[in-house]
Amino acid sequence: MVGRQGRVILAILASVPGLLAQGSLPERQLRAAADLERDGQVEQAREIYQRLVASGQAGPWTDDALLALARLAWPVASEAGLLETYRPEALEQARSALERIWNELQDSNSAAEAGYRLALLRVLPEPGFYDPDGAIAVAGSLPTIHPDSPRVPDALLLAARLHLRAGRPARARELCWELLSRFPDHPAAARAWLIAGRAAFASGLRGEAMTAFGRAQAAGDAAVARRGLEAATLLDRLSFGLLRSDPAYQPEGSMLHLPERAGDLALGPDDRVSATLGRRGELWSRARDGSLDTRALPGVRAVAYDAWGRLWSAGGNTVMMPAANLVLENNREIIALAPVGPAAAWVVDSKARSVLRVEAGRGVVVEATLPGKATPLDLVGTEDGGAWVLDGRRRQLHRVASDGSLLETRDLESLMRTPLALARDQLGYLYVLDGKQKLVVIFTPEGEMLSRVALPTAGEGGLARPDQLAVGAAGDLLLADGRKKGLLWLR
Repeated sequence: MVGRQGRVILAILASVPGLLAQGSLPERQLRAAADLERDGQVEQAREIYQRLVASGQAGPWTDDALLALARLAWPVASEAGLLETYRPEALEQARSALERIWNELQDSNSAAEAGYRLALLRVLPEPGFYDPDGAIAVAGSLPTIHPDSPRVPDALLLAARLHLRAGRPARARELCWELLSRFPDHPAAARAWLIAGRAAFASGLRGEAMTAFGRAQAAGDAAVARRGLEAATLLDRLSFGLLRSDPAYQPEGSMLHLPERAGDLALGPDDRVSATLGRRGELWSRARDGSLDTRALPGVRAVAYDAWGRLWSAGGNTVMMPAANLVLENNREIIALAPVGPAAAWVVDSKARSVLRVEAGRGVVVEATLPGKATPLDLVGTEDGGAWVLDGRRRQLHRVASDGSLLETRDLESLMRTPLALARDQLGYLYVLDGKQKLVVIFTPEGEMLSRVALPTAGEGGLARPDQLAVGAAGDLLLADGRKKGLLWLR
């Protein structure tokens, strides 16, 4: 075994051009580099890997050296690590190494691992790296090219999730059932039940969806079990609404009071509540355990969470994205936003009474076409990159495509008097708050009315002037009261 001093000598030798070509054993060099990594001497290990690859003398161990370089640059090996931040140069180094293995060394032992990591890198919510179609191409082909790889279940799960997000529930369902039938005891199976349930629901198979959500609840993973329970509760609540109006919602606890009325409202992971306090110029957030966080953001008017659970906000002519701020023309006044990608969002510009699609580094890329003298108040994104827009003046819901073209319009005039806010749940159902009549109207993902929820108004804990709305994972409603300056959960 090579001692620590010997490993350092090997590292020094590897740093001298030409020595590797003079008969050094690549396998021994790789082992020495791995030992250096364990000792915390990462840069020296990296140099050995780089010399091995650059020299062309690594032979059958080239894939190992490339995979090591990719791992050192970007150590993420599961979807759980996609929200960690890394330098763009490091991400580019990882992509270059992984693509070389996947494209040129497909017969190597590292190909399957490199392919899965490459697919993960292509769903990283970062500009220049986010490529869901490319991720599907890699993750979808991995089980066929490398059927015996331990990464097959993970690849099937990732491909299923991406197909579902792209609006292809039938294919997502097929991949989930393949995973569940072949690898029922794999940790990925628990999460596959969740995706299978959502895919079945999107395909109109409510019974299968409920069964899948129930199986997710029985999973050993506590987080998956909770999400399965939330999805099953939501589906049960929506199915109940098909049979009768006014499904029962009960206030949970007393109203939570704010320093001032909430200008906008959003729910993040684990029921984390965020609200804009415009006069104070603050973004207020409260976690499930009651801990509070307040950020100074002068002019903030809008807040939202994206598909990765990252917080976005906007105000004036600025959109505060997770990675950078996007500053638009001075004549903009953003009052609502809905993220539709890692670096893209739909926003409402109250000055121009228009709806814009904006992207990091590009600014306004699309201006949606709305009929007549529309007054957009709120909006939510859709799976295909478009949006539903709430028109307060004309009392209408407009659905626009990702290119801004108008797809359809739904009249709300016969259903409500003062539509103020719009929200969307995890199954795609729409919720519109009528502030005047103090009710919430629920619509199917296609825009058909489903049910009406009367809001509690009696007593000290009742709502006096509801003006903002958010929907939890289980279909619970969070209402903001502009008069009482508080928040009330309806479960």
